[in-house]
Amino acid sequence: MITSQLLDIPSYFVDERKRLRVSAFMELSQQIAEDNSEALGFGYNALIASGDVWILSRMQMRFLRMPRFKDKVRFETWHSGTEGPLFIRDYEMRSPEGEPMVLSNSSWAIMNLESRAVQRPDRFDIPRESLGRPSCLESAPRKIRIPADAVLEERMSREARYSDVDYNHHVNNARYVVWAMDCLGEAAYQDFTEINVNFNHELAPGASVEILRYKAGSTYYIDVQDNGTHAFLASFRMD
Repeated sequence: MITSQLLDIPSYFVDERKRLRVSAFMELSQQIAEDNSEALGFGYNALIASGDVWILSRMQMRFLRMPRFKDKVRFETWHSGTEGPLFIRDYEMRSPEGEPMVLSNSSWAIMNLESRAVQRPDRFDIPRESLGRPSCLESAPRKIRIPADAVLEERMSREARYSDVDYNHHVNNARYVVWAMDCLGEAAYQDFTEINVNFNHELAPGASVEILRYKAGSTYYIDVQDNGTHAFLASFRMD
């Protein structure tokens, strides 16, 4: 099953150069993923009844042409299978004429809120017909490793506050990307061709973190550290 929406890119989703913010793409992705999961019978309402929630583990985004203010786009998502304990979800953003603009896939876990334990996919009755089409990218999102020769360029501090926290009582996925883009500084205006993000450790309200920016070749790396633990990693590649 594929969920498809026709959207107009609004002013509050773009940066000062009128390009879609990466964090806005992630916000749109979260909502359409929930819509698709709900239609398949394993959305928020179905999971929370047993104390479980969806947790985003990794995501990769490939930008062929960055959507801009007032662009009309066709946004689609589908469940494309499982890999170990993770569920793979794909996204495509295209022009109304079918031109690919953003290709993305992601890996999700189902976590029990009380035990904080990841639940195995075979615990859930997910019908075969829930699968959409094959993944739009050649591989599932990968683990990010900062190269040993990467140069530290920037270090900043941040505290998780009201605007960062979602209804699961932790920092929302898209907010990490907001922090990353802020740490990139002027580099945030570059035309990135691929962005990968890893969510390794959840952050609670009030958490104080360090955000570090590295560069190796044509790729920037962002490392959000909570008391020395890598809570979030991102790579921003330019070709």
